[in-house]
Amino acid sequence: ERLADIGRQLRRAAEQMRRAQQSGNPAEAAARRLQAAEQLEAARRQLQANQRALDQQALERLRQRASTLIERQREIVKQVDALRGGKTSDDQQRRLSRKRQLERRKESLAEQVEALEQDIEATVRRLGRERQSARERLREAIQMIRRNRLPDKIRQGNRLLENEWYEQAGQREREIEEDLRDVARALQTAPGDAIARNDIERLRDALHRIRRLADDLESLHRRLREQAQRRQEEGRPDRHHEEQQPPSPTRRRRSQARADRPSGAPAPSNRPLPGDEPLRPFSDRESEIFPAPGGRPEIKGDRRQLRRELRQRWRDAQALRRELGDEFADEIDALIRRLRQLDDRRLFTDPEEIARLKQQLIDPLRQLEHEVMRRVEMASGRGLMLVDETSVPQVYRKLVEEYYRRLAKRNRRGTH
Repeated sequence: ERLADIGRQLRRAAEQMRRAQQSGNPAEAAARRLQAAEQLEAARRQLQANQRALDQQALERLRQRASTLIERQREIVKQVDALRGGKTSDDQQRRLSRKRQLERRKESLAEQVEALEQDIEATVRRLGRERQSARERLREAIQMIRRNRLPDKIRQGNRLLENEWYEQAGQREREIEEDLRDVARALQTAPGDAIARNDIERLRDALHRIRRLADDLESLHRRLREQAQRRQEEGRPDRHHEEQQPPSPTRRRRSQARADRPSGAPAPSNRPLPGDEPLRPFSDRESEIFPAPGGRPEIKGDRRQLRRELRQRWRDAQALRRELGDEFADEIDALIRRLRQLDDRRLFTDPEEIARLKQQLIDPLRQLEHEVMRRVEMASGRGLMLVDETSVPQVYRKLVEEYYRRLAKRNRRGTH
């Protein structure tokens, strides 16, 4: 429809130019030339507006595709996590089928990332010089894909799955998800006529950081619980097995000692006899020397690795604090303090410390995630119908801002 309007204006301008040439009256000719020039200028403006609309639609399509890729990668992360466990033959068969399906999905995702890179390049070439800022942001997105070698990185994850290194595969898939989010952020910040980076985008980024931090801490909590359970099972004797086995020499000596002990004599010390010491789990160093059966890497009691992971989570919380600024500052500062107070030694041995990780960090993070999600929904119009801020008088905007400041302070007091 716009192109049809532009065509009509160009035809009218051409007709005015023809009449101006045929007119013998200089004043009439000048007037018709002026009308033709005005119609040409109107057509030029409409062409520019039409091109801006097309550019905006192209940017929107790129952003939507990047968001779709992120969602598909999130599903891949969940499926990789689900592959862990399962020890019966039926479980193994189902896991093999899921693994093959997952490998096909990852190959499809790699191809889609390659196609996205090509389409971003084509969009850069189509954008005019007046959209230089948008072109630069799109080039940044292209460089992120190339610098991280995203398609190759996605395909390489299949090798980890093939070797059943699921812990490493899960971490690699989360890195890919973060790389895709970086690409999406570059596309989101490419200037457009209708969409720009604002508070909604900032809250969405913060929501992703909160969710990722909570997911990583939940993964750590799960691994620590599994390790504690394994250590407990390794140290627990098999009662049924003991009943089937003949008594050991040590047990026979103890039984004989009890039978020979006179009535009223003091019981002997509970100190274990030689050869009667219980089995103990590997130490940190032994865990590095003796890998898991089959040679597959597993998370062991390596405190240095735990310290590195806790430091990374602390840095993630600091980045979240910077992202949100003064919003939710008290809650995030409290989370940062609790992260620093975690004892990496007790996390390997003390069930209460492991439980504290969930109660004082993961649960509050999930509550914060819910609150930020609610803010995003309200700001994007799903919770409240918003109006153009410029249409609201300044005095009312100040009253609304003061209301929300007081409401935020009251909510923070209620959490203490």
